[in-house]
Amino acid sequence: MTLKQMTRTRKLNIGTNLVEFDTPGIGQLLKAAGMEFAMVDQEYSGFGYESLKRILRYLQTADVAAIVRVPTLRPDHIARALDLGAEGIICSPVTADDCRAVVGAMKYAPEGHRGLNTGVAHDRYTDGPVVEKIRAANRLTTFFALIESPEAVENVEEMASIKGVDALWPGINDLAYSLGVPGEFNHPKVKRAHDRVAAAAHKYGKSAARTAFDVKSGVALYKQGFDILAYSGDVWVFKRAMKEGADAIRAKCKALKAR
Repeated sequence: MTLKQMTRTRKLNIGTNLVEFDTPGIGQLLKAAGMEFAMVDQEYSGFGYESLKRILRYLQTADVAAIVRVPTLRPDHIARALDLGAEGIICSPVTADDCRAVVGAMKYAPEGHRGLNTGVAHDRYTDGPVVEKIRAANRLTTFFALIESPEAVENVEEMASIKGVDALWPGINDLAYSLGVPGEFNHPKVKRAHDRVAAAAHKYGKSAARTAFDVKSGVALYKQGFDILAYSGDVWVFKRAMKEGADAIRAKCKALKAR
């Protein structure tokens, strides 16, 4: 299923975040784990374009849809990620005009002003009629508006109304931080902001997406109306699983020794 298809249904879709593991097996591992998409973070991870190109090929080969979190709203950052093969872009607009600018950078004319090259990574190096490729790309590319500030929350209804905005994704760390309650993800201010984002998405027939760091929060978010969930991320899942396993072995071995 493409990202665009995921945002056109309220069926639950689950993926994860990639911030560390640039490894050939990552796409197959995620597919085997039942992940439907991955959000590749270029803002905080340090992934450059060479790394991004490799990761996108790994995900593409495994048929795992790829969203790229670009570091800024600059058109060249957006277009480069798409040219390398991203299906979706996630970034942090603050106003409806920001959203229009992102859509313009993502889409080919007449819907936008993205520069044109064909037969490369984004169309899987295939030949074919250029006009058909333009139309197919405009249908496929998917925009997730990341809501990370009080100003963006205030403008979220107008942003949701923009054609080309496919989903709203309230941030976790940055939104809580910008609301003056860093790390307090259950603070009433944060909850109200997330409720407002979800309501705006539903009002305009868009998906509501968010990261869920554990099963309990994932179920709660789905009940709240979030239909696209990124379950944790490579670093946190790996670290938690390793720690839980190692701690359990130590505890059981200590108990054996004490007998």
